[in-house]
Amino acid sequence: MKVLLIDGHVLFRDALGLQIRMRFRGLHVLQAGDVSTAVQLLSRHPDVRLMLLDLDLLDGQGLQAIASLREQAPAARLVVLSADDRPHTVQQAVGAGACGFVLKTVDGDTLARVLQVALDGGVYCRRAARTRCLTRWQRGRRTSRPTRCGTWG
Repeated sequence: MKVLLIDGHVLFRDALGLQIRMRFRGLHVLQAGDVSTAVQLLSRHPDVRLMLLDLDLLDGQGLQAIASLREQAPAARLVVLSADDRPHTVQQAVGAGACGFVLKTVDGDTLARVLQVALDGGVYCRRAARTRCLTRWQRGRRTSRPTRCGTWG
C-alpha cells in the first residue's frame, strides 16, 4: 500500500514518513514538497491509497489543492495536516473532499488512529466540528454516513 506525504518541509516529511512506516508495516511512503510534484507522483503511482496534505505549502495552493489531488486520485483518501485548527478551516477542508483533519502537534498514537480511520473509510475531525464535518462530507459525496468516525479535542 502507498501513501503520499505532501509538505513543504523535508525534515517534517522524513520524520512523518518514519513514524508512518513504524506503525504501518509494509506501507510505501512517497513524498512531495508541493502540489505539482504530488500530481506528477500520482500519475506515476495510481495505486496511492492515502494522501496527507499540509495546507501551508510553498506553492500556496492550500485548500484549493484538495480538489486537484482528489481529481487526480479519486479512490485515494486525503487527510489534511495543519497547524490551523480553526473550525472554518476544518469544515472547508472536509467540504472540499478531505476525509480527515489532524493537527501537526498530535502524538504518534493519535496520528495512527487518524490514518486507520481514513483507511477504513471513515472521517476524522475535531470533536467540536464533527457534526458539520460529517454533513459537509456527506453533501460532497451524496452518500450515507461513513462507516467509522473519529474525533479529537
